Amino acid sequence: MKTLLVMSGLALSTAFAAVDVSVDTILVPDGNVGWFRWITPTVRCSNLGTDTADFRSRMSLRDPYDSLRYIDSLQIWHLAPGAETTIQFNHWRVERGFYLEDWTAFCTTYAASDSNASNDTKTKLFYSHPPGV
Repeated sequence: MKTLLVMSGLALSTAFAAVDVSVDTILVPDGNVGWFRWITPTVRCSNLGTDTADFRSRMSLRDPYDSLRYIDSLQIWHLAPGAETTIQFNHWRVERGFYLEDWTAFCTTYAASDSNASNDTKTKLFYSHPPGV
C-alpha cells in the first residue's frame, strides 16, 4: 500500500492508494452444458482500487452433491486501477451422470492488500444434460 500526501489549502492530509480486486461475473459455464462437451471456465475481474493489483484467481466447479470436480487458479500481474480483465482457466470436460441438476461454479480472488473482501467471490449455478437434449 502506498501512502500519498495531499496538500489542500493549508491542511495536510494523507490518502492511501488501495487495491480492490473484484470478481464481476462468471461468464463460462453458463446455463445448460451438454455432457462430454469441453468448456473453458471464464470470469471477468476488475481492479476497483487506486493502485495496481497483483492477485490470484481461483475457479472451482462442484457437482449437485457438492463434490469438487474441477479446480484451477491463475496469477494475474499488474492490473491497472480501474481496469478489468477476462481470465480463462484450463479446459474441463463436462461429466456425465447428473441430468439437469444444479452444478455450482465458484470463483474467488486473492490480493494480499485487498481493501474490500466483500467483492472477492462469485457463485453461479449451471446444469448438465445428455447430448442432444
